[in-house]
Amino acid sequence: MYKITYLKLFAIMALAAWFHLTVLDHLRVLGCRGDLMLSLVIFFGLFGGAKQGFVAGLFAGLVNDIYSSGGFGYYTVALSLTGFLMGKIAPRFYREARFAQFFLTAVSYILLASLYYAFIFITGGFSVPETDWLFSYSDFFVKSVIPGSIYAGLISVVTFRLLMEWFEVRDRLML
Repeated sequence: MYKITYLKLFAIMALAAWFHLTVLDHLRVLGCRGDLMLSLVIFFGLFGGAKQGFVAGLFAGLVNDIYSSGGFGYYTVALSLTGFLMGKIAPRFYREARFAQFFLTAVSYILLASLYYAFIFITGGFSVPETDWLFSYSDFFVKSVIPGSIYAGLISVVTFRLLMEWFEVRDRLML
């Protein structure tokens, strides 16, 4: 693991929360907003370990829950677990490789968006006729989740590169 102080973690997360809620909200691609907070949670999990990933996820989740219109608590739990799991699987991935960064972020985005859809559907956040739920999900997946995961993955490659330079993480392979 790399030495990342909690002061730096919170400073980066606070700055990223501001940027995420202001600038990225206006930079939509195919109607999708990039998920900078998810990228940071994954970064801190991979390079700081499970504990720092969990703390970053907790912070990012609280920010997302406060500013979202969905059920409160979903993002806090989901992003905390994401950060923790990234810290646990870090030794199994070549985390300095751009492809691994893109892949982990895109897959995490797909899983979190799918779980969010299920969470909102189960809690009655939107009404879909029982016969149309699969069509509704497939439409949501194709039009929102896939483009959003690609956008989040691309943001993560840039974010990881900047943070790796700042924390002086030496990458051995550039893909």
